[in-house]
Amino acid sequence: MKKTVAFMLLLSWLFLMFGSSCKEADDCEGCDFKFVEYSNATTFYEAYVSESPNALIDIRADSLYKCGHLDGAVNLPFEISYTDTEKEQWGKTLLEKYNKNTFLFIYGSSSFELNNRVAKIAFRYGYERGKIRIFSKGYDELKNVWK
Repeated sequence: MKKTVAFMLLLSWLFLMFGSSCKEADDCEGCDFKFVEYSNATTFYEAYVSESPNALIDIRADSLYKCGHLDGAVNLPFEISYTDTEKEQWGKTLLEKYNKNTFLFIYGSSSFELNNRVAKIAFRYGYERGKIRIFSKGYDELKNVWK
């Protein structure tokens, strides 16, 4: 019994010392990661024009971006099937383009899983959770309200 208690105390201490961090993995299970998510296109647009500095990022495939995108958007395609190396490259590209105090307004996917991965990668590369803004309904919802 004493060995079990000692072992549990050791595990608790290790967890407190080293913990678990979303900065270490973009797919950490059980991680309570929150980013700012918008489902209303008008609200997303209003937030975009009111925050500065800001960046508008379209994560759809290049071919979709070329068929139509929001004015001012930069295409940084992201796929759910990206390897760890591709995810790392995406994060580095983001960091090369925008400094860490930039409000990131990301759109193009209605997939919560994909949006969550993109947000976690941005966070892992130093962007604040509160400055990562995701529109959750895709491009078609936004194009009618963007000015």
